[in-house]
Amino acid sequence: MKKIQIIIAILAVLGIPQYQSYLKKSYAISSISSLKNIGMAIIQYSSDNNGCLPGPYYSAVSASYKQGDGSMGSQLWSYLGAPTPTASTQVANAINNLGNLHYRLNTNSFVYLVHVTLYQNNFQPLKPFGYASAPVTQPTSIYSLVNWTPSQVWALQDADQKNTNMGGFPSWASSLPLNPVNGNVRITLFYDWHVEPVPVQ
Repeated sequence: MKKIQIIIAILAVLGIPQYQSYLKKSYAISSISSLKNIGMAIIQYSSDNNGCLPGPYYSAVSASYKQGDGSMGSQLWSYLGAPTPTASTQVANAINNLGNLHYRLNTNSFVYLVHVTLYQNNFQPLKPFGYASAPVTQPTSIYSLVNWTPSQVWALQDADQKNTNMGGFPSWASSLPLNPVNGNVRITLFYDWHVEPVPVQ
């Protein structure tokens, strides 16, 4: 009996690294799939709204939404296969990812950071998704991104407490995962709507 227990213990120990490796891969795949779906939804939304991007948003987005709350879910639900917005809180599962669900410290945690303001020499600062804080800035046209090398400028990125992108630590960041959910990379959606892992700095 003891020999069997020892063998089982050895097999379990040997299997732990493989299991952890599987989890890391599944988290990354989940983030990639989520951001690709969001990117496609943004393109479809813009096509249906004369080129206008969705928004205005704050500095981060969550998967929760209600009717008329201006959130990403309330604007993109029909493109993401999410429930119709109502007065009750709904969840757009396509915005969630497994890593955030596993590591977040609060069920109301944000999932992705938003790159609010773009800066580039010879151009006025641009807020593609607008900005929901006062003074509210409305989102711009998807075509306004042409001069900004959109394939090199990120739009949405895995959120964690080490990457609040605010020059400080806002109160809402306390619900975020403590560390990057995908280890040494953050899965990122760029403004040309492609997705790739970006090394953690």
